[in-house]
Amino acid sequence: MLKYVLKAADAFKTYSMTLATHIVIAEALAKPMIGIANPGLGFLFGMFTHYLADAIPHYDYHLGTAKQERAEVLHIELHPTSRNIAKDLLKITFDVAVGTAAGILVVRPELSFSGLLPYAAVAIGAILPDALQSVYWFWRKTPVKELKEFHDVWHAKTRLKWDLVGLGSQALVFAFSILLLSR
Repeated sequence: MLKYVLKAADAFKTYSMTLATHIVIAEALAKPMIGIANPGLGFLFGMFTHYLADAIPHYDYHLGTAKQERAEVLHIELHPTSRNIAKDLLKITFDVAVGTAAGILVVRPELSFSGLLPYAAVAIGAILPDALQSVYWFWRKTPVKELKEFHDVWHAKTRLKWDLVGLGSQALVFAFSILLLSR
């Protein structure tokens, strides 16, 4: 088990923290309404912030399961080997865990169902659009196809590489969101 955790940590160093960033952005922006609004509204707000954040040029990490043609976003070839799936699940799990842990550690909500529900609703809404991307790979029909196209319209056309700019932009947005959460 430790071997897989270390590989996930290594993958996280090599790839972006996109889902973690989506989670902390959504929680930072939703913080004023958490506790006074319905968790369903928090979920929808989390989805809304996802699309806004995707409009900013950023780095998206590579999933070994999917090979995407750069020219055509809607055509993705799958390579679902057990090794690729396991590596991708570790990357995604670690990414979500970092965003969730950062939000909980900074905000320190009551550790009960009612205390965590608003934050969970916002976090799930913030990452759902990316989760639906993978559903599209297997089921390219309505309404998933339309959601994929909607997501692609909002997504920045400029993709940053994994370098100082790509890493730096993610780190700055993440840090700024944590700063907003802590106030």
